Amino acid sequence: MHEIVTYLEMTAPGEARPAARVPGLALRQLAGDSLLIRDLQARIGAPHGWKSATRGEEEWAAWFAEHSDRTFWLICLHDEPAGMVTYDLHPGGEVEIETF
Repeated sequence: MHEIVTYLEMTAPGEARPAARVPGLALRQLAGDSLLIRDLQARIGAPHGWKSATRGEEEWAAWFAEHSDRTFWLICLHDEPAGMVTYDLHPGGEVEIETF
């Protein structure tokens, strides 16, 4: 498998341009202990060979402990899970998107 890494950096708030609204599309923040996080990480990651697709209970506990400050959002389309976005907040107001 070939790995492609892409970076996107916005350095000023004016660089963000909102798109048109998509009917039925919503973001819902997930609690850090939501079972949906494990399920979605595994389903999203399985086709890409992510470790999240095969983690056991102890591995998940260790992963959550290591990423205790991570923020999780559920992407829904017509009230059905359609994806997830996760990010980490860094000093200086920087935000690092981990999963989208």
